Order: sequence, then structure tokens, then C-alpha cells
Amino acid sequence: MALIELEITKFVPPGKGMAIYNKKAVFISGTAIGDVVSAYIVKEKKDHIIANLHEVIKPSPDRIDIPCPYFLECGACDLMQLKYENQIQYKRQFLDDAVQVNGFSISAKWRGSSNLKNFRYRCQLKCVKGQVGYNHRNSNLFVPIDHCLILSEKLNRQLKQLSKLAYQKAEFLMLHGLSSDQISVYVKQNRDIFLLPGTLPEVIENYGYGDIKLNAAQFAQSSPEITRSISEAILKHCQDSDQVCEIYCGSGTFTVAVAGQVNQVWGYELNPSAIVLAKENCQLNHLNNVHLYAANADAIKIKSNIDTIIVDPPRAGLSAIVRKKIQKSKAKRLIYVSCNPSTMLRDIKELVSNNRFTLKELTAYDMYCQSSHLETLAIFDSE
Repeated sequence: MALIELEITKFVPPGKGMAIYNKKAVFISGTAIGDVVSAYIVKEKKDHIIANLHEVIKPSPDRIDIPCPYFLECGACDLMQLKYENQIQYKRQFLDDAVQVNGFSISAKWRGSSNLKNFRYRCQLKCVKGQVGYNHRNSNLFVPIDHCLILSEKLNRQLKQLSKLAYQKAEFLMLHGLSSDQISVYVKQNRDIFLLPGTLPEVIENYGYGDIKLNAAQFAQSSPEITRSISEAILKHCQDSDQVCEIYCGSGTFTVAVAGQVNQVWGYELNPSAIVLAKENCQLNHLNNVHLYAANADAIKIKSNIDTIIVDPPRAGLSAIVRKKIQKSKAKRLIYVSCNPSTMLRDIKELVSNNRFTLKELTAYDMYCQSSHLETLAIFDSE
């Protein structure tokens, strides 16, 4: 396979170095601005080329020695080749550019991670012919691993045990409760999901506002440290709230925190199992002011007495119907938690289009350091 030599001159979303070859943009993962590299072409189109890194001929000053032996193949991380201050610099630039493209002048605040290793307490791993691992970076190939630097040490110990089970084809949904040190693992085979014997159906976690149960087969945040920070910020902006509507409330991570300082919370979540767990979490914390319903967000009715709306949608963001419901509500404040800044900014653009809301504050949380993913929190007030 022929190799090409390139100099990386730019860094572009979602975390790739860019060079020019034969007047075409070439995108290469695992590189940094200033790197001189050799690479081989994976895919070539009319206007760009996707290439895989072969060798760093001359390293950039921004580059560090990559501590993970799987980095060049594994798709879990894409910024591990960079010093952490450069990771933040590039993420900040990506977010600032996206904010400006969407017509906003606000400058985002930043909350970095204090842990660059062992910070993930939730993950999903594949198992193929008894080997456990992740998807390949630029293909559907499988990358077997025996240790992952970003997973908690307890998940890593569990990972070693999973490979001994010799499943031919499966997925493992893993969750480690930091505060309780409990672990839960579910096995997914085709459409069947079952608890791995020897692990718990739920784990107890505490982000500073009471114990809550979390289930590995349902959504849970991956970084307890950053989740605690986001919870603190949400509570700060709910200080003068009375009636709160939480859409996409999940298992009640933010619900329990907010319910402790407001009059009433109305929570909605599509997944009935998550609502069952959210109700248990409210009972666990003796909260009698929470009303929880399993419902599609498009079908809910936001009550006329709601003064604060909290949303934490999936990566696709808010539907057009939900955006309209929020605009037509009488809420004075909107708190938007997002794992996808692109769809969040799309939603923000519409939410402020008729001057119903004003974007007051935007904070970025590095929940997924070593990768280009970013968690954001946007605060809106009504005009």
C-alpha cells in the first residue's frame, strides 16, 4: 500500500488533522498541527481524502507520547495524542466557531476534567469470539483490548473477566457506581438483554444530592465528577424556581437534585423502565413533590404554572414539536443540557428566533476528555 507524506496544517471537527495532497483536503486521525507524517489512503472522493496514520516523521510540539497501545485503531478516543491544554484549546475553538456560525456572540465558560485516565464509569463494549473491545476508528472492524485507560479500574478488572466468558457475539453494558463501588453488567445478544450473574441489577450513585439507583441497561452519565458539576450548575439556576418541568428526565439524576429545593417537579421520559427507576429514586430520598410520567416528549403538555423547563435530550436534540411547546409555554427560564453542541445550537437558534428567550450563559464540560465529544449547558431567560 503506497504511503504519502504530509504536513498537518489544521485541526478540524470531530478531531482530525488536515493536510493537502494533490489539491485535496486529507483528514487523518491521531495527528496534531505541525506533525509531518506518512499515511495511507483509506477512501478518496472528489473533494477530500480519508487517510490512516502510518508514522509520525516529525512530531508537533503539541504532541505527546500516546499512552494507549490501541489508539491508532480504536475508535473510543481521538485526542489522546495531544497535551490536555491543546485538547481544550481545540474543543474551545470548535465550539466558538459553531456558536459564531449560528449567529451568537456569547463566549462559553469551561469546566475541564481533573482526571485524564480512569474517568469513565459507564461504557458499552463488544464481544466477538470471546474477545472484548471497541469498533475500529475508520471501519466496522473489531479492535480487541485487554485494558482501557479511560475506564475506571474496577471496570477494567471486570473487562478481564468478560473475556473468559467466551461469548461468540454480544455486547456488554457496564456501569460502576463511584460512591458505592458497586458494579452492574448487562449482556445484550440480538434483542435479548440480561443481567450478568455476579453483578447487580442497579448501582447506587451519589452526586451530592442523595443516593440514586442507576441501571447499566439504561442511560447514565459516564463521568461522576462532571455530572456533579452540572448538577451544581442546574441547582444554581433553579434557586428562584417554584414549578419545574423536566423533559427527558431519565432515571432522575437531575430530578432528585432539583426536587430538593423547589416546590414541584413534573418529569417526562419515553422509557417506562427509566420512569420506574426515577420513582424509586424519589422514594429513596423521601421526595413527595415529584410527578413522573412515561411519555413521548412530543405528546406532553407543559403546564401553565411552570416557571422553569429543564431538557436533556438525546444527541438528535429537540424535535420541532418540543421546541414549539417550549416557546409557547409561560416558563421564564430554560435549562438545556446537551451531549451534542451542533444540535443544541440548531435548537437555540430557533428558540431565540422570536425573542421568546435570550441565551444568557453557555458552559462547556469536558466529560469526555481524550475525545472530541463535549457536554454543554445553556441557560435561557425569557424576554
